[in-house]
Amino acid sequence: MENIIFNDELDGFCNKYIFKGGLGEKTPHLFDLEHERISRNICEQLLRHDGVAIKVNGTNAPLAILINLFGERNLEELLEQNAIQFILWTPMVTTLASDNFPDGLLPLQFGNLSKDAVYGDPEKSIDEGFKILTRPIPRKQRRNLTRKLLKSYRLPSEEISSNAVTFGHDGYKNNKFSPLGFANTKEITKLNASERRTLLKFTNESLELAVISEMKLNTINNYNLMRLNELEFENLTKSKTIQDYQNKLFQLEQVPNFSEMIKLGMLDIESIPKVRSTKNAIKFRKWINNIADGDEDVEISKQYIESISNNKSKLDTTTGKITRSLVVTAVSGTVGTALAGPVGSLIGGGIGAFVINPALDFSIDMLDTFVLDGVLKGWNPKHYFDNDIKKIIQN
Repeated sequence: MENIIFNDELDGFCNKYIFKGGLGEKTPHLFDLEHERISRNICEQLLRHDGVAIKVNGTNAPLAILINLFGERNLEELLEQNAIQFILWTPMVTTLASDNFPDGLLPLQFGNLSKDAVYGDPEKSIDEGFKILTRPIPRKQRRNLTRKLLKSYRLPSEEISSNAVTFGHDGYKNNKFSPLGFANTKEITKLNASERRTLLKFTNESLELAVISEMKLNTINNYNLMRLNELEFENLTKSKTIQDYQNKLFQLEQVPNFSEMIKLGMLDIESIPKVRSTKNAIKFRKWINNIADGDEDVEISKQYIESISNNKSKLDTTTGKITRSLVVTAVSGTVGTALAGPVGSLIGGGIGAFVINPALDFSIDMLDTFVLDGVLKGWNPKHYFDNDIKKIIQN
């Protein structure tokens, strides 16, 4: 299963610094610090996971941030990789803020935002996001990008807000929130404004977790509700497990992890779409996802070493040694241009003609690197570090 991580902090940043009275203009220093941190986190998540699902409340302000961060062309490539999705947040749970609360009324209400407005219409959400850009995108390019963005939008089910409110009301009545410091000490209809806000907070947590579960996403966020039943929510936190596993392997290989590479400027942000789409990167994510999907905790360093040692090269088997001998003979020119049998079918006529050309002075090491390694050796996660990560650092 793909590991798509839920991200709500980019939308939170936009709500805080762009929409609330232009706070970014009033506190530019704080804006710059937060922007740098959020940008690094997004880049790191794209490198660690199969994709990122970004929460959007109405106007897609995160879109403007992403265009400025990656550039239009690179953002398109990430969309084509299904590496970026947008969750248009249509469900709504509310309560009255005043202490003058109608007697006998349950404290929470639910609803869904209108599909005809920016809060419920993906195309309007995108259009409003484009308006935030200080340098507008030409109309033709904007239309092309919009088509790709629309495919990346997802909307929660309409009944999910109703289910969250039911959970909130029943949770209080059955005293489920007592371990979190919110015990049932009075009738639910008698809660004051502060108590209703606490209940609203737990219910909104429930709503967010329900959306994450419904869309088969993962999260690294910490939720109070997860303390109530860690086993029930364990499958939603695979991303945190993967992040911990990856950091241990980077440490084992004695190389900076993604967070450090981005912070130190070793990794160019514009190269991220390419870096995450290599064959080794895709295979590495699949390998570590499969381990994180396991029912039991594992020692990732041990799994890593075993995957290398167990993946014995075919060159070390009897067939592999014969193959190496035949190809070495071919390079020396003692075998004709047509390689028949297993070796001929293995490396193909084109490669055979290439490696036996007596005018080319290739060493056996070069042959191993460009032909034998790729054909005869199986993949293991160390290839990702040797062929991808260490090249980034060396550059």
